[in-house]
Amino acid sequence: MMFNFSNPSNFSTCYNKYLINQEETKANHQAKLDNEDLYNPHKNQTKLAVGVLDNNLCFLDVSENWIKYHGLKRVELVGSNILTVQNISQNLKLNLTKSLKGIVHEVEEHFTTENGLSNWTNWNISPWQNARGVVQGLILITKDITSTKDQVVGDTGNVSIKLV
Repeated sequence: MMFNFSNPSNFSTCYNKYLINQEETKANHQAKLDNEDLYNPHKNQTKLAVGVLDNNLCFLDVSENWIKYHGLKRVELVGSNILTVQNISQNLKLNLTKSLKGIVHEVEEHFTTENGLSNWTNWNISPWQNARGVVQGLILITKDITSTKDQVVGDTGNVSIKLV
């Protein structure tokens, strides 16, 4: 690299600034890595399936359990729209849209897996906001409630669905 400084003292000053800037960049990068562990415990410390969406319903982050539970191992989720990478019902799409207006929803959805099994999922849909209270996206928490539903069906012969 050639600096072409006519005054040698300018070179020394600029080079020292460069070295200081490099150290600050390394320190900032390390602080970011440290903060990721501090502020993203849902990724590896919770048993919940958690997905974080922006206002366009694109994934900002997902937990490992989200990927496992929803069978999306081979799909790059961050930046992808939930409507394009997951097969969800019209009712759930409607509740996602309503939640972007600040409303919390809890939805129970029935679906059939690729191998023909019947499953029930509880979706907790909560908006997240910035410091000014403006909705910036959604936090989704999903939970398998199939065993609970199977028990209800076995006990009463009917399934009760909570409509929100």
